[in-house]
Amino acid sequence: MPLVTTRSNFRGIVAAAAVLSVAALAGCGDSDTTEPDGAAATSAPGGEGVEASPAFEGVDPCSLVPAERAAEAAGDSEISAERSPQDSPDIIGCDWGGFGEGSASLAVMLGGDLGMEYESIGEVDGKNIELMSGTPGNCAVQVQYSNERTLLVSVVPTGEAKASDHPDPNRKWCDQAADLARIADSNLDWD
Repeated sequence: MPLVTTRSNFRGIVAAAAVLSVAALAGCGDSDTTEPDGAAATSAPGGEGVEASPAFEGVDPCSLVPAERAAEAAGDSEISAERSPQDSPDIIGCDWGGFGEGSASLAVMLGGDLGMEYESIGEVDGKNIELMSGTPGNCAVQVQYSNERTLLVSVVPTGEAKASDHPDPNRKWCDQAADLARIADSNLDWD
């Protein structure tokens, strides 16, 4: 069963996953985690005063999805990208539209496997797009990569967009989140 979340606690899920990944990596001793095969855009810090892991070298999360596509996914006319503040080197993220209705979020992280099984709602380059949560008010999906890397995408529609005539309001936002994950994936050169 998928985890149900709201926009306000999506960051909590990401933060909890980051904490778990740091704890797991610290206790593992030798690690097979290596740098990614390649990545797009330019290097960016993990947040204010925190340098991102070398696994994210060359990755700018705000350049992985065009702002106009994030706006369209959230049912907004125009939103801008802003780096998400992170306190761990093992996660970097971007928010389009700030918080609440009419926003989208993306995070890439190390060790994002929370040990939970999620429903697959699509595929991108042979990898499952997994539903983490889906309600009429939001949807969050993830894509798992090699080297313990995870892409998380969340969409929170505007109030007007929520009232759409789509036959399945949950699925509409999850389809939008999955589309954003596909776009981001096409800009990451990860396995």
